[in-house]
Amino acid sequence: MSREYPSLRILNLQLEFNNWALARPWSYCVGLALEEGLEAAGVNFLTLTSPWLNRAQEIVGERRFDQVWVEIVHQSTAPAALWEWIAGLAPVRIGFVAESLQYDESERALWPDAFDQLEPRKQRVEQVLPYLTHAVAVDEVDAEDLTEAGLPAMWWPQGVPSRTVRHDVPPPGHRAVSGGTPYGKRAEILAHPAVKGLVARPRGAEDQSLLPLLFDGLHQATYAFFEQGRTDWQSSHDLYMTTLRAIRRSSFELYLDALQSGCAVLNLPSLAKCYAGRVYEGMAAGRPIISWDIPNRPRTRALFEIGREILLFNPDQPAKLAEHIERLIREPEVAERVVDAARCKLREFHTIERRVRQILEWSTEGVEPKFN
Repeated sequence: MSREYPSLRILNLQLEFNNWALARPWSYCVGLALEEGLEAAGVNFLTLTSPWLNRAQEIVGERRFDQVWVEIVHQSTAPAALWEWIAGLAPVRIGFVAESLQYDESERALWPDAFDQLEPRKQRVEQVLPYLTHAVAVDEVDAEDLTEAGLPAMWWPQGVPSRTVRHDVPPPGHRAVSGGTPYGKRAEILAHPAVKGLVARPRGAEDQSLLPLLFDGLHQATYAFFEQGRTDWQSSHDLYMTTLRAIRRSSFELYLDALQSGCAVLNLPSLAKCYAGRVYEGMAAGRPIISWDIPNRPRTRALFEIGREILLFNPDQPAKLAEHIERLIREPEVAERVVDAARCKLREFHTIERRVRQILEWSTEGVEPKFN
């Protein structure tokens, strides 16, 4: 029987953006979905999102915690005084690294528009590491490097809430779907003659809904609340969190609907050297995954059985990507076998509930997680 942690108190400092254009790419599964795992483990937790960090000390008051969970890539720019305060709140303070931290010059040519902005990321994160006791990182190399540098770090493959794994799946479309911005190497692959016509962007059902407007309105109201010096943060913060959870969860369901519109979900090359959230989300939606074969990440490659649970292609060989898509369209029984096998692996090893429990077991008892 899985252990529960009803006596564990966690302050969960989640990244959130103040407008939907920035917030949309930030996966629910690296953000608020962690609450679903904490709830399943019986943890007593308080979540504050980044728009509320300036009021965090007032909200927390004299309370102290056993652990603090904090996103440290985008929030690393917070004032040093905040990090000093966080360091005094709990004996265990875990930094969540949901992006790769290291980039080399060979990537500059592939991602010219993004490289200059991302290059200082590692230095910013390093400035907050002294305030932490542990880290979890989506890139296996970052987890290894952080540990070697003296900060215990756990590798953090992604997952989905178990409730979102779908079995009743509509018939597939006749093109694969690919989310994300088609820049750099991605654009080159999608423009290849063999691939043209075989890939579409998932239809943006959430963008046709009221949800983005509600998200923007919620944050406009929140910042007005701060600027006007209103003091009723107790009920206001509760209302904010209730509304934000509803928006994020509903948006995620619509996103999974959109992934179902294709015959497969593509995970194209990115600066994050890990399986992106869309790999696990596409599996949850009931579609085969075709991913770029990420170099020098053997643990990532071993997460799913190649050819049985996931299909891989070399980014320098777009024709292989086209071959995978065409076969899935031509042989739907192959697609069904891949979906069934991936779904079984997902439910057993890659749910949010399992991943959060692994983080808890690792950080409280030193239990090393198993991912397959």
